[in-house]
Amino acid sequence: MVLDEDQAFNESVNIVGGKAYALAAARKAGAPVPDFFVVTSECANKNGTLKASFKPDILMQIKRLSKNKTDRFAVRSSAVSEDSLQASHAGQFLTLLEQKPDTILSAIEAVFKSGLAAHVKEYRSQRGLGGSELPCVVIQRQIEARASGVAFSADPVSGRRDRIVISAVNGLGESLVSGEEDGENWLLGKVTNDIYARPLNASVLNEEEVKKIAALCLSAENRKQAAQDIEWTIDKSGKVWHLQDRPITSPLLAKGHGETLLTVLDNSNIVESYPGFVSPLTFSFASQAYDRVYRAFLAMVGTDQQTISNARSMLSNMLVCYDGRMYYNLGNWYRLLSFLPFFSKNRSNMESMMGVSSPIPEEAISDVKAPSFFALIRMIVSLSARSLFFPHMRKNFYKRMKKALRDDDPTYNLDTMSLSELGKEYRRLESALLDRWDAPILNDVLCMMAYGGSRKYLQRHAGQDGIRLHNDVMIGQGDIISAEPAKLIREAGDILKTSSDDLKKAVADFDIEKVYQDQALGNKIKDYIKRFGDRRVGELKLESPTLDEDPTPLLSAIYAASMRADDKQQQAASSINLDTLFAHKPIRKQIASLMLKYAKARVKDRENLRFERTRIFARARRIFLRIGQEFEANARLDNAKDIFFLDVSEILGSIEGFATSHNLKGLVHLRKTEQADYETRTDPGERILLRGGVGDKAARLMDNIVHGSERKNETERRGLACGSGKVKARVRVVRDPLVTPLELGEVLVARNTDPGWISHFVNASAVVVERGSILSHSAIVSRELGIPCVVGVKGACSWLKDGDLVEVDGGEGIVRKCDK
Repeated sequence: MVLDEDQAFNESVNIVGGKAYALAAARKAGAPVPDFFVVTSECANKNGTLKASFKPDILMQIKRLSKNKTDRFAVRSSAVSEDSLQASHAGQFLTLLEQKPDTILSAIEAVFKSGLAAHVKEYRSQRGLGGSELPCVVIQRQIEARASGVAFSADPVSGRRDRIVISAVNGLGESLVSGEEDGENWLLGKVTNDIYARPLNASVLNEEEVKKIAALCLSAENRKQAAQDIEWTIDKSGKVWHLQDRPITSPLLAKGHGETLLTVLDNSNIVESYPGFVSPLTFSFASQAYDRVYRAFLAMVGTDQQTISNARSMLSNMLVCYDGRMYYNLGNWYRLLSFLPFFSKNRSNMESMMGVSSPIPEEAISDVKAPSFFALIRMIVSLSARSLFFPHMRKNFYKRMKKALRDDDPTYNLDTMSLSELGKEYRRLESALLDRWDAPILNDVLCMMAYGGSRKYLQRHAGQDGIRLHNDVMIGQGDIISAEPAKLIREAGDILKTSSDDLKKAVADFDIEKVYQDQALGNKIKDYIKRFGDRRVGELKLESPTLDEDPTPLLSAIYAASMRADDKQQQAASSINLDTLFAHKPIRKQIASLMLKYAKARVKDRENLRFERTRIFARARRIFLRIGQEFEANARLDNAKDIFFLDVSEILGSIEGFATSHNLKGLVHLRKTEQADYETRTDPGERILLRGGVGDKAARLMDNIVHGSERKNETERRGLACGSGKVKARVRVVRDPLVTPLELGEVLVARNTDPGWISHFVNASAVVVERGSILSHSAIVSRELGIPCVVGVKGACSWLKDGDLVEVDGGEGIVRKCDK
C-alpha cells in the first residue's frame, strides 16, 4: 500500500513500520513533522524491487509533496521492529537524502533491498527477531537545514531521567548520527528547563533554539509515556522540525520527581577568610560556630524560641563546602536578614558590606517572609536597648575572652593534657565563647545598618563626593587592629635597615634562632608573634600554621620593609569634607556627622572584634593538633596533622564515644582521596547556582555572573576606590602568597587577600584585587601603608599578566594598562 500521513496513522505499526507510525502519531498530536508518505513492504517483490502496480500511487504522492523543482526528499526505512525499545536497528537499513523527485523510485528499491543485507540478518538473529526483513519505506520532504541533531529526554550516559541532552551540528544531521562528527552538546533540566552545561563557544544553537528543541523532546516523551530519542532539524527561517522519535534503549535510573529548589552559593566575602581549599575540620568547626553564634544572636535580640527552632535547618546551613572550598549559602543569609527590621533596606547594606557581585535571584528567596508587626517591634526595642549598652557588652566580651583563653594563667599548658582532658578543654572553650559571641555579632549587625545608612545618606545628598568622603572616613582609621601589624613590620624593617650584614643575611635565610640573638630585632619579633602570631595567611583555616610554628612569612615581610626607601606615601589631604559638602545646610551636616561617627566606630569595632575570632580559631587549632598528636601516639592516626581531615563530631565522638565509626585512618584516606580529586577540578568560581542538593554536582546550573568579559585591546577596568594616589608600575599576579614572591615596587594583583598577606603588601607599590568590598582587609591595610588600592576589579588576574605596566588610580578606582 502507498499511504499518506493520515492513512498511516489509521493503520497499525505492523503495517507501516515503527518509524512511519511514530511520525504519523507525532503529526497527529501536533508536532511539526514534515510532509511524508509510506510505501509498505507489500509493494516490493521478494528481491526488493518495486511491484509495477504500485508505481502510479507513488508518483501521485511524489507530486503531492513536490512544491517546486528544487525540493529534495529523504528516503528512509520503517521496519516493523525498527525504533522499538528492544532493538532500534540504528544504522542497519539504508537512508538516502537529497533525493530528487525523479530518483525516488530507485531510492525506494535501494532501501527495500537493504533489508536483505547479511548484517541485518545477523543483527536480528542475535536479538531473537528472526532473519532478514523487508522494511517499509518513508518518503519525506527534506527540510533545508541550517542545523540538525538529536535530543534525548533522559541522559543516556548517566541514566538520569531529570535531564535532557541535545547534540547539534550545522547542516544535515547524518554526520552526527553516523558518528563522523562530534556535536555541540547541551544539557538541560527537565523540570525547570535550566541549562546545566553548554559548549564553551556555542556556534550552532542559541539558548532559545535549545529550549524549543527540549520542549519538542519532552512532548514526545509525554505523548509516548517513555523516555525518547528524537531527531530534529532547524530550517533557514528558524523553525524547529520533528524528524523522528524512538525509545531510548540504554538503561536508565529509577524515575525521580526532579528538583525545583534553587540554591545559591557565593564566596564573594568569605573567600577573604577562607581562600582556596579548606580542610574538613576547618569547615565543620566554622559551620558549627556560625550555627551557635547566630542562634544565640536571635535569642539575644528578642526572637521567640519557636521561631528559632523553626530556623534550625537554616542556621545549620549558613556555610557550604563545595569541591573543598568554602561558600556562603546565600539564600540562608537573606533569610537570617529577614528577621531584622527593615529587611529591604538592610538587604542592600549587607550586599555592599559583603561585596556580593550581583543580587540573589528572587526565586531563591521566594519563601522569605517579613516578621509579624509585634515581632518587629520587639526586635527594634531589643536592638535599640542592646546598642545603647554596647560599650558595656564589648568590655565584658573582652574580659570573657581573656578568661576563656587563660592568657595570663602560667599553669595552662595543652602539652600536658591527656586525650580526654583535651576533649573537655575544647568543650569548655566552645561553651564559654561560641554561645556568648554577643558583642561581635551585635556589632556586625549595627555596622551593617550604620555603614549602609551613612553611605546612602551621603550619596543622596552629596553624590560621588559624598561616597569619596565616606570611603576616606571608613578605611582611614589608624587605630584599627588590622593596620597594626603593618606598623610593627615597618618598625622592625627600620631596625634591620641599620643592622649588620650578618643579621640581614640571617633574616633573608629565615634563620630565626640567629635572629633572636639580636636583642633589638629579636625582641621586636617576639613581641609581634605574641600579639599577632595568629594573624597569618589563611588565618581562619585550622590547617594553616601560626607564626610561632613558621615565622618565615614574618621574616620575609621584615626583610622587604628594610629594603624600602623611606617612601611611605602620605594620603593627600582631601578637599572634600562635611563643611564643603553641606555648606549652608547645618542640619544635614549635623546628621551626616553623627551618622559617620557612629558608622566609623562600628567599623573599627568590627575589625578589632574579628581579631578575637582569629585568636579563637588559633586556639582551636592548637587543641585539635594536640589531639592529633595523642591519636598518633596511640596509633589511631598515621600523622598528627591528619586530624585536619576529620570533622569536629568525628574527633569528639571518637574521644567521648558517640561516633558511628572509629576507623579514623579510613576516614582520613577517604578525605585525602576526595581532596586529590578536588585539586584536579577547575575552580568553581564566585557564584554557583544549584537545583536541589549541593552534593549533586550535576545539579549545578551555568554561572550567571558576568566576570567582566574581556574585550580585545581593553586598556581600562574599574573597581572600588580604596585609597587615593596613583602609581605606575609592573604587575605581579599572585595566586598563592606562600609560593609567589613579590618584588619590591611591583603592583600586587590577586583574586583575594587576607590579613596574612602583609609581607606582600609591604613590598607592593599598589594593590589590585578581584574580590572584596570597601571594608576588606586589603583596603584597610593598603590605606595604612599609603599605597593605592582598587578592589572588585573583575577578572583582573586573567586580564593582567606578569610584567604588564599599569597605572593604578586608588582615588578613582581605575586600573589602566600602559604602553610604556
